[in-house]
Amino acid sequence: MEIALLTNDFLLLASGFLSPHPLTKMNNRPTQAERFAVWTRPRRLALPSWKGERVGRRGCFQILFLFILSTTFFLALTCPAQISNATPLSVVCPTNTILGFLTETGTVATFTATVTGGCSVATATFTPVSGSLFPIGVTPVSLLVTDACSSVQCLFNVTVLGPRDIKSEMVADLLALQFAADTRTDRRGLNLVIRRLTASLDADFWVDQTHVTTNHGPTVFSQERGAVSLLASLQTKPRSHLAHATLQNFIDQLVASDRLLAAVRIQDAATTSPSSKKISLAREELAKGDKDAANARPSSAISHYKTAWSRVAKL
Repeated sequence: MEIALLTNDFLLLASGFLSPHPLTKMNNRPTQAERFAVWTRPRRLALPSWKGERVGRRGCFQILFLFILSTTFFLALTCPAQISNATPLSVVCPTNTILGFLTETGTVATFTATVTGGCSVATATFTPVSGSLFPIGVTPVSLLVTDACSSVQCLFNVTVLGPRDIKSEMVADLLALQFAADTRTDRRGLNLVIRRLTASLDADFWVDQTHVTTNHGPTVFSQERGAVSLLASLQTKPRSHLAHATLQNFIDQLVASDRLLAAVRIQDAATTSPSSKKISLAREELAKGDKDAANARPSSAISHYKTAWSRVAKL
């Protein structure tokens, strides 16, 4: 007896005894990792009444054929099951992410993806992984989602802003705040802050996100110290309608930015001139600036950061 299995037409042919007969679908959805179909033939030799289970066109399944004459014979064909009617794997990739720095090493970024469909439980792999420390600048991230049947890949960027871009965004925010201000005191005060920050952002003063030029570094610190003093004075003016927390956020960002400029310069000097005594002096000034920042003396903190930067500027 010869048995042939045609998966495209779902027919079982038993040559010599049986004529072609279609299989009957008994279930709509396979629910186990490996499905099977069972066909039986009555003891009489007339054409049998067949029962079975039809799987998808690409399905691969187990058949147990029981044929009863004077003896019992078994024929089994097996292979892993696939679900042909599964929804295609779909992934919503995270959008490009922009974050401000936390320290001179960057900041931690987390992200998730939305995965739907697929023929089995999917696994998502980010490279670099979510929760990693991302340096200042632009870092591409890849996402690979796989299940038992297919895979989907996408890319997005994580951008960590350094001091220069933080201050550029701050100017835009201050301009919007100035436009919405309803008192002359606020409009005038914000205008002075914007002018100082714009002056500190002169393209000739900056090497990159975290480095200012040796000749113009002191000017950058001085302009930003003046901007911080103006913002602090607006917090105490009775005629100002600006929210105290909003102004404090600008102050905190400027202090953190100038600290990072000093800290990066000290790190660079420690690499190029590790034995220089100026490095320890610069670190002392950095610590003094941190103490003033913690005690709500932002202008004094920036002065110490400026001194720390100057100690190692020419190393």
